[in-house]
Amino acid sequence: MRGNAGKSRTTPRGLRDFIERVRDLVCGTDGSDPAIRQARGDFRVYLLAHSMGGLIVRCYLQNICRDQAVPVAKVFTYATPHGGIDVRLAGNLPGFLSLNNVNNFNTARMREYLQLDADTPVHSLAGRFPIARFFSLVGTNYRDYEAGGGMARRLVGPMSDGLVQIRNASVKNSPRAFVHRAHSGDYGIVNSEEGYQNLVRFLFGSVHVDALLNISDISLPPRVAKARAEGHKVRASYHIETIGRVRGARWDLHRRLVDERSAVFKTFDDLIQPGREIHLFSGYLADWARVRRRNRRLGLSLDLRVLVPEYEIDNSWFADEHYEGGYLFRDKLNLEVDTENAVLAYGWDSRTPNRASRRSEGTAIDDEGREYRLPVVQKTAPGIEAELIIRTQPWE
Repeated sequence: MRGNAGKSRTTPRGLRDFIERVRDLVCGTDGSDPAIRQARGDFRVYLLAHSMGGLIVRCYLQNICRDQAVPVAKVFTYATPHGGIDVRLAGNLPGFLSLNNVNNFNTARMREYLQLDADTPVHSLAGRFPIARFFSLVGTNYRDYEAGGGMARRLVGPMSDGLVQIRNASVKNSPRAFVHRAHSGDYGIVNSEEGYQNLVRFLFGSVHVDALLNISDISLPPRVAKARAEGHKVRASYHIETIGRVRGARWDLHRRLVDERSAVFKTFDDLIQPGREIHLFSGYLADWARVRRRNRRLGLSLDLRVLVPEYEIDNSWFADEHYEGGYLFRDKLNLEVDTENAVLAYGWDSRTPNRASRRSEGTAIDDEGREYRLPVVQKTAPGIEAELIIRTQPWE
């Protein structure tokens, strides 16, 4: 994309022309032939995009295809700044910066070329494409991004891939996963095993899985709870760590950890809001893994950890009874999805290591999808009561 509004639409139009050219080559152009007309009507492509390429795809979907059929089946973006690029201290990139077209990542400028009104979030597809078929892969390794001699990662900071902050790297409400990879370079997200595995499963997998956490109660240490009951101001912020893996793999399908500056971060008040579900990640399970192992169940494990925070009472640190690195909850859940019988087998490592020995039939959420609610309980003080929500859906 170029630096002004007129030229910013040139590249999406080029993408349109390229897709139409591929359709002509694959399907033919003779409109009088019923078979060719049918083939052209059924024609669909997969779009894979890295960084700004994802914004070009969105311009194509949200603007060029606005009033016509969209010949796109699925979209997968790596490290795309769907919500713009923010830098520490200054916030969103100023719109007046035009060097190397960096102002294309200013949110006001993005609204212009994505043709979004002021009330629509800049990271929204605005209903122009099915959100379930748009996947966002988010990088979390800011330390290994070397562009500009490391200047970019110093400006953007942690909770990023070195260029795009985690909070800006996904389309609103899209399926998404997080991998410990940098924006690009030797440890970049595009050429990584984690990126490849998420991609092929999204394109060709058979089951879509969403993992969410719904926390109903978090207990405080007795002295902190007493201070809160007496009206003192209590502050606590929690980190939630998650690692998702498929059975037999030596790579992570999803990964967010405190030590890698990528864990979910929530305050006490955020977590105790009734009915507020925390999306952990989306993943896709593949039939070929099941066939290879002669097991009709598709396997997935999820490490779930909620760290004990540093408590503050009236803005003073509560050091008593605090041990750094403690967890409110820490366990690994082993899951096996039986698509033939609509049953989820599961088991926690603390009870049945590396086994999924319990069964749940869950509840139907639509014609084919199911939801399973598994208890997450640690009754110590501090402790936690929650449900881990697993939602499964057949995937084409």
